Formats: sequence, structure tokens, C-alpha cells
Amino acid sequence: LLAFGLSIGGVLVIVDALGGTPQEVPEMYRLYSPITHAGPHCPPPLQFFGTHDFFMDGKHGRKLDQALVDAGVPSILVELPGVEHGFDANPFRRISPAAQAVEYDIERFLGLMVE
Repeated sequence: LLAFGLSIGGVLVIVDALGGTPQEVPEMYRLYSPITHAGPHCPPPLQFFGTHDFFMDGKHGRKLDQALVDAGVPSILVELPGVEHGFDANPFRRISPAAQAVEYDIERFLGLMVE
């Protein structure tokens, strides 16, 4: 149902932003969950998840990817082994192999969108 992080950091940020827990405000979580809105009208997405993400569990990305594929939407999901959330926000991202791989994937994805 939800495509939100379930780690300690993720929960605290999301509970504050949505005004309560999923038990307290279930409709807010349903409305803000991308999977609620997945359908054939969606543009093709490109998702990146790190396998050590402390904020967002990659299983939610896999669920969203599957929902989009089931709706007939071309979807690309890239899982980066050993990578944490916000890995590309570091000032040394140019030397980060994961950030370099993501830049390459984004360029190729955008190239496919204009062909």
C-alpha cells in the first residue's frame, strides 16, 4: 500500500510531514503513496534505490515498478548495491562509482525519451 520508507529516519520525517502515523491518518498515506496513482497514464519512470538506504526501503520501489509494468508502463528500476540514501549529495560525488553509474543511466534514459 505504501511506498514510503520504514526506517527510523524515514518514519520520523514522514509522520511529521503527513500529520501522523499510517494508523492515525491512513488516507493521507494512501494519497501520498506513488503506488496509489500508478496506471497507464503515467510516464515511464527511472528509479534508483540503494540497498543500504536508511530512508526508503527498496522493496517499495520494486512494488511500484511492478504496478507500473502491470499497467503497461515501461519502467526502469536500478538497485545500487551497498549504496545509502542521498549518496550523490556528497561533494565528492564525481568520484563515487555509484553516482557515475547513475549519471550514465540518466543520460541514456533521457536519450531514449527523445528518440
